[in-house]
Amino acid sequence: MNNGQSEVTPAWYEVLDRSLFHEVAKGRDNQREADFLCQALDLHPGNTLLDFPCGEGDVAVELASRGIHVLGVDRDPVSIQIATGKTQTLSNLRFEEGDLRGFNCELARFDAVLNWYGSFGYLATDAENSAALARLARHLRPSGRLLVDQINPFRVVGKDPFEVSVGTQRAHIEWLAESRRVRLEFVSHSSPHNQGSQRIYSLEEAANLFGVSGLKLVGVYGDFTGGAYSETSPRLIVVGRQLG
Repeated sequence: MNNGQSEVTPAWYEVLDRSLFHEVAKGRDNQREADFLCQALDLHPGNTLLDFPCGEGDVAVELASRGIHVLGVDRDPVSIQIATGKTQTLSNLRFEEGDLRGFNCELARFDAVLNWYGSFGYLATDAENSAALARLARHLRPSGRLLVDQINPFRVVGKDPFEVSVGTQRAHIEWLAESRRVRLEFVSHSSPHNQGSQRIYSLEEAANLFGVSGLKLVGVYGDFTGGAYSETSPRLIVVGRQLG
């Protein structure tokens, strides 16, 4: 419920207790997700991938184990420390700390860029989010692919507030029509840092964002296995190809 609060809420990557990111990722099938990502991004052994943000590196490790050269980047130093501990003997995998608002790997261009598991739309304005996407796109090689995943907007736009399970947590979700964001509060978590907001994009808005960044929309999916996108699918996953 709004309870008279302003629609201006902080982006949750800046305020959430980091332990929540670990909790919501529990129960994910990294092998199955990697199967889908290899197909959607046309990844093969020897290809290069930028995973941003990579979190604690589980999907990056799975992809690297398949012969893909992966650079995982995240703004949270604890996540990078945990991810680095998983590299083991994988010489084709490395992790580093970085912030999407200023990241620039000047000499590196990748066959694919991954923005996975609802990691887009955290910044405060549409202009900042657009600039972030353009920054990711600039790290693609010609004809490289970029994938962005978010919750299906049909599940939240215009809906009354509701609760849903996210990993091991219960979350209260409220649509904020004016800003086209969702406010999310983890009601089952005792930390005071348990809420934030995220901009949710429609398929048309996502296609326009990709076009501004020099990307052509080449794939749309509705779940982590590559299922069709519809009003009832859980996710909106879009793939763009670099035109340059």
